[in-house]
Amino acid sequence: MNAQNNPSLNVNFITSKDDQKRQHNKFGTLSSFPGLAFNPETTGANILAEAMVQRHVADERDLEAFVPDTDIADAPPPPGIPDLSEVAAGEDDNEWINYERVIDLPDFLPSWFFDVGCKRASAVCKIEVTGVDYKGRSGTWYGTGFLIGSNILLTNHHILNSREVAKNAICIFNYQTDSYGKVLPTDTYMLQPDKLFITSQASGGLDFTACLIESAATQKYGYVPIFRHAFGIKNDDCANIVQHPDGQHKAIVVQKNEVYSQTDITVLYTSDTMPGSSGAFVCNNAWKLVALHHASRKIREADLPTNKKAVYLNEGIKMAAIATYLEGLSDRDENYGAARKVLDTFNGVDSAMGYFGSLGRQNSVAGAGDLELVTTSYKGEEKDIDICFWNIEWFNKHYKQKIKDVAWEISVQNLDIWVLSESSPQAADALVVYLKKHYNLDFATLASEPDALSSKQTTTVLWNTKTVDIEKIDWPERVERWLQLDSSNFSNLQELQDELELEKVDGKIFDRYPGLFKVTARLRENAGVKPFDFMLIPLHLKAMAEGSKRRRFACRILAEAMKHCLEHEDFDADWVLGGDLNATIVSGDLEELTGGGLVAMSASDAEEQAFSYLKRPFRSLIDHVYLSPSLTDRTDKDGFMILARERDTTRDGNSNGDYLTISDHRPIMIRLSINNELDTEKGETQGNDDHVIEDILGVVGDKFIKSIPGVKGGSKTKGNDISEISLSKEEALQLLEENKKRVYFNEEEDKVAKRAYYGKMPGALNAKQLFNHFQGLVKETHTSLLSYKPAVYVYPWVDLQQDLTLVNLYSGEATEPESLIEADFEIDEQDLESRGMYNCEHVVPQSWFSKSNPQRGDLHHLFACTPGCNSFRGNIPYKEFPDWEEKVMDNCGNREGDGFEPKRAKGVVARATLYFMLRYPEVQVPYKGVSLNDLLAWNLEEPPTIYEFHRNAAIQELQGNRNPFIDFTKLATKLDFGR
Repeated sequence: MNAQNNPSLNVNFITSKDDQKRQHNKFGTLSSFPGLAFNPETTGANILAEAMVQRHVADERDLEAFVPDTDIADAPPPPGIPDLSEVAAGEDDNEWINYERVIDLPDFLPSWFFDVGCKRASAVCKIEVTGVDYKGRSGTWYGTGFLIGSNILLTNHHILNSREVAKNAICIFNYQTDSYGKVLPTDTYMLQPDKLFITSQASGGLDFTACLIESAATQKYGYVPIFRHAFGIKNDDCANIVQHPDGQHKAIVVQKNEVYSQTDITVLYTSDTMPGSSGAFVCNNAWKLVALHHASRKIREADLPTNKKAVYLNEGIKMAAIATYLEGLSDRDENYGAARKVLDTFNGVDSAMGYFGSLGRQNSVAGAGDLELVTTSYKGEEKDIDICFWNIEWFNKHYKQKIKDVAWEISVQNLDIWVLSESSPQAADALVVYLKKHYNLDFATLASEPDALSSKQTTTVLWNTKTVDIEKIDWPERVERWLQLDSSNFSNLQELQDELELEKVDGKIFDRYPGLFKVTARLRENAGVKPFDFMLIPLHLKAMAEGSKRRRFACRILAEAMKHCLEHEDFDADWVLGGDLNATIVSGDLEELTGGGLVAMSASDAEEQAFSYLKRPFRSLIDHVYLSPSLTDRTDKDGFMILARERDTTRDGNSNGDYLTISDHRPIMIRLSINNELDTEKGETQGNDDHVIEDILGVVGDKFIKSIPGVKGGSKTKGNDISEISLSKEEALQLLEENKKRVYFNEEEDKVAKRAYYGKMPGALNAKQLFNHFQGLVKETHTSLLSYKPAVYVYPWVDLQQDLTLVNLYSGEATEPESLIEADFEIDEQDLESRGMYNCEHVVPQSWFSKSNPQRGDLHHLFACTPGCNSFRGNIPYKEFPDWEEKVMDNCGNREGDGFEPKRAKGVVARATLYFMLRYPEVQVPYKGVSLNDLLAWNLEEPPTIYEFHRNAAIQELQGNRNPFIDFTKLATKLDFGR
């Protein structure tokens, strides 16, 4: 392919009709440049030489009076300044002489600039590609790429536009010369798109591709740390680029490289590039990754100051925009798993989107491109409220020493509400003033005890006045008396005597008074959706020697207080309690509220901070509660609390910084994700799956089952008869070839099949009745009891990935299905078992059910798995290991003692195991209590992808039943497994 057909040319400039206006942004928007048509990429040699450009820069410097270097010698000195020729040499006291002076703005850079720059540059490679490009043309081209950690290479879509192209690409590292012009030795690595590949189109998308690369590349050349920062660079800052211009040796641009303007998604800069530079990184002067370079454009004269000629500008896609796109992918998207892995490499917080980014905003629009989805994500702030509970420690009378760091955290995390323990009204007031002065943020504050002195530790609430309103509510008089109780007046507590068994403790129950606040979302009215409010109780239960008794009693009083408000005071709202509790609010403390129609959920961290959320089922607008990673102890019974695992737990990506430098307690953050629409039958929506389960699941309608395509004998069986199909190796391979021609997964057909399968729910059911209903359903519809023949049933269709390979369940390594089919036929089953050469994994080990049928051949818990991982796991149950424990590491996962934690596919194995427990309740499996909660958590945290949807449909064809936990993920939390 010649240069005219190089796909790094003719790339359209990314523009959106909404680029210029971001609605409802807490921080406002960046000054943006009108979207214009792109011209081919240029070297940029004439970017500032054709004409001077008046730039809109942070310090408002005016460059119009600039005199070109060629004219300086002939130009007369400005008025009032003598000609240098008239200044006497050696006269140090002359008033016009100063041997050191900063001219204009300082140009100093720290000495580490070059050291860090060299490290970042080492992770950059030249990419040589042969194949069919993004415009459908065959040929050869080149570009630039760089490593971003976890053995992932990042470049442009128009460089690597498909898996097929990536398979044939060559990544050349160290393609550069030394100071004498000598070419240095290079290393070449191949990409592995079958293991990880995700891309966004050049047209209407973000023009990026992330692909797995051989691990040796990262081990030798390192990687470029990647950040979510939306404001990582300012106008007129330097945009440093390391690239392979025109496919030549590595080059670096660190001068004449100013940022011209930027939008929420893109950055425009004057840094030189050439064809072949596409896919290079754009860094600021601290070598922090800001954007992915992808194209250039010519600025029209109409968009420049008067009498200015046209110039070229280059453009990069902000890393924050890429992160927002990845977060917004639906869990039904085939790229969902890959997106999560790429997100794991990101650090820091996008302060434009907040700590939780676009999680829960669900901005999918039919027919919308990737660019539009990202743009709408920035407008979805009416769909959530973000809250932080933080014990800053001594942020009352000593707040001045911490106010700078605390304010910085608030500005970066971009949350709606901050609940501070060990604070004071004076400290909170000072913090609000500091935020306005230094960050121009409009916050307000209220205190639980407004008249408290700075010497007293209390709780305060700060909120962003652009997004929420908060008012302090007086507790009802009866509740107020309870909150003032101490050990001297327990005997007078007649109102609670029948409800509470009081324990004698010394001192006041609530040493720090629990204020009551009503929170109302402001942005929803402008968005035309239903209003939302909730009650907030900041807590700080002081730790004492007798603290456990006091905390226990405090929780009981709070429970009774909320119950009284709900029943007698018309407080019909959701409730959020949080702060420094020095103990978890266990579900038992709040269980008496469930009689009043509330569902109580709690979570806590290792530092004894916690929050509890109480909702009215079928009447709450809350869809999900997203949790920061530190909140691991969950008592979530309804599947609403989702751990945001990929969130950064450091101070904005600084590995050397931690929240513990400010306080002994890390902040705990939650996002309340709010539904917008009303359910006309029930009043309000309940969440993604709840109303579907209520309306669709239930009594089974007509069942259907298909025989194996092209094979006789796949018919229904009676009683416990086992269906036997005899195929030769050649017939099994032929079956595989026929299946490869089929549609992998037809979503519309599956919706019809699902409705026919579940029918209607017969009335209200409790958890045990619900279990019995679905147990009967999956048993009744299990009409073909299959023998254990993975070469016939598993490998040719059921367990195929979308790319028609088989993937090791635990390690993720891809295998051609032909090789496993041939291996199974070449070695008989008995010999396979005696040698420990299992290619098929029973998620529930065979020894647990004595290799009995129909369990042994039930396809819902059979998966491709190479012998190494199969034997490594053995017959031990799944278990979640804390990150700090000692582990036996293997490519398949972690095994220690009596537990095995898979390296991957935790959600897959959890749903398969839960299905087995539902289908075969008579089999004793070792999952109860904590181990059962691990499965339930994995099920919620790793939702099914197209791979499991395909499996479910394919298994229904073969054996008649479905796995309900694939169809309705949250259903598992509603069943009583009797454990």
